[in-house]
Amino acid sequence: EVRNINAELATKLTANELHSGSAAANIQGECFVIVVARTKAAELLYEFSQVSSPHPKAFFCCRAGQDATRGVVALFPQMMVDPIPDNAEARDYIQAELKQVIIQGLTETAKNKPDNSIEFFAKYLLEHNPHSPPVSSATE
Repeated sequence: EVRNINAELATKLTANELHSGSAAANIQGECFVIVVARTKAAELLYEFSQVSSPHPKAFFCCRAGQDATRGVVALFPQMMVDPIPDNAEARDYIQAELKQVIIQGLTETAKNKPDNSIEFFAKYLLEHNPHSPPVSSATE
């Protein structure tokens, strides 16, 4: 999304230490805002910054979830931002909600050895989703 970073927003971003060494005055103006939520995002953005381009580049990298949330809220004030789960919360969720159906689906995929294993696995997950509503046919 294209955003215009004004002095007030630039000050908010740099005050929260969400910047990569740029002073607030250096990050003002029109920019493209992209939110990247992934492991080693800072390293990926650094590699991207090394690509030759006629356009100036500046990156905001947040290593902590709370900093990232503050940055997203500052840049997108109308966006609802869910809290980022920590490792234990994510692990507990996967154990409780996903593990059983994923293991069963991978087992069925391995047994059947389909030509398109990704499509087979995806269909299995859709067909065996324990949270999907019951579907009745039109003839019932």
